Amino acid sequence: MDYREAFVALFTDDPVNWVKWVVVFAVLILTYFISIPLSKKVGYRLGRERKRDIARERGHVIKAYIVSQHSSGDVGEYDRHAKYEYTLDGKKKVYRAYFNYPNRPPRVLYLYYVNSPRRLFSMDEYHWDVPLALLMLPIVFLPWILAALTMLALGIPLPD
Repeated sequence: MDYREAFVALFTDDPVNWVKWVVVFAVLILTYFISIPLSKKVGYRLGRERKRDIARERGHVIKAYIVSQHSSGDVGEYDRHAKYEYTLDGKKKVYRAYFNYPNRPPRVLYLYYVNSPRRLFSMDEYHWDVPLALLMLPIVFLPWILAALTMLALGIPLPD
């Protein structure tokens, strides 16, 4: 079976059906122009970058200096645990951070908070963003979902 026969078997030899498939592929490609900026916007609005920007605007930035660090994990691929000390309202406090391999703890770590200094976060340490990834999943698959719905709406026969 050559390429021509494979395409005819997949898309049939009806020109109207070919036009329907072109519409489906156009929907798939064009919705990527919507999906990519939407995913960037949603990722920024729900991610730590926006919280960091708000904290910077409000002047809620604290410098923390490294006190100690230790390694854990497999040989050659060590994860780092670090302890930082910072001063808040005249009191010395400790912040513990985790750095996944290959990242190393910096000497100075900038800590941010939006409303309460009890809820500090940094941008340099490792964060596991599963809830954000679960929210981004439908946005990533949006073009494929819309292409499948277009295929169903146009009544394109599926190959056997």
